[in-house]
Amino acid sequence: MSFLAARRNKGPACGPALFLLALLLPVTLLVGCRSQSPLHQFEGTALGTGYHITLHADLDEGARERLVAGIQGELVNLEQDLARLLVPLRQARRALLSGAANDDDPLADSLLQMSRALAVDRLDALLENRGIEHAMLELGGVVRTRGQTGGRPWRLALDRPGLPEQGTSWLRLGDAALVHLDARDGAGQWIIEGGEPGGLLSVSRLLAVSVVAPTALEADRQARELMTAGPEAVAQAAERAVRIVVLTSQGIEIHHGSALEAYLEESSKGEHT
Repeated sequence: MSFLAARRNKGPACGPALFLLALLLPVTLLVGCRSQSPLHQFEGTALGTGYHITLHADLDEGARERLVAGIQGELVNLEQDLARLLVPLRQARRALLSGAANDDDPLADSLLQMSRALAVDRLDALLENRGIEHAMLELGGVVRTRGQTGGRPWRLALDRPGLPEQGTSWLRLGDAALVHLDARDGAGQWIIEGGEPGGLLSVSRLLAVSVVAPTALEADRQARELMTAGPEAVAQAAERAVRIVVLTSQGIEIHHGSALEAYLEESSKGEHT
């Protein structure tokens, strides 16, 4: 008995693998949030990427300023902690490579990604400590939600790599985190050893993994574990809240772990059964 719902699609893998479309129409949000506190949005840059925070709360100007200061303070502390880790790491790497510098160190990249997941969890704790019950936080593609918006869990969308004409899979997340990892380099190009997207492959290639978990750090841990497993991740994730995208000689296959069904909207469930 299979615990995964899979769908095979023809076509190359291209385009972004994760879009956050939770706030497409402000008018719709305002209509749906009449029973909630006012909507507030905060954004900026940290840890080499942008962050976006949307929340419902009764905040006056002074409370907003104090919240902004708390958010920035938390992010600055994390950036400093990361820098303290990276300096000896890069010094040791230069020594091993006879002085050659390498800013594309996979370990440094992993530490940065983990720091982003930690940042999202810490910011969520900051909001909780300030009594904010409804919020969505996103930093570098790492997302965590709490509570609701418009009386329903926050709505996020996962696109189908290379298949925009077939729409998106919609998730409803309340008090959960979402992390997405894919096999692309810093320039956004797919890293496909032994073949190119759209070409003939003798062995399947894992393109992307999306994981839902209670915290961003846990989602990040699972996503890394599955990316390392390659196509075998499909079997390993059979009962988890994950989506796995695999490139095969027949095209693109999208697999959903059985636990993801609880987060998928009804329309999205029908697209993958």
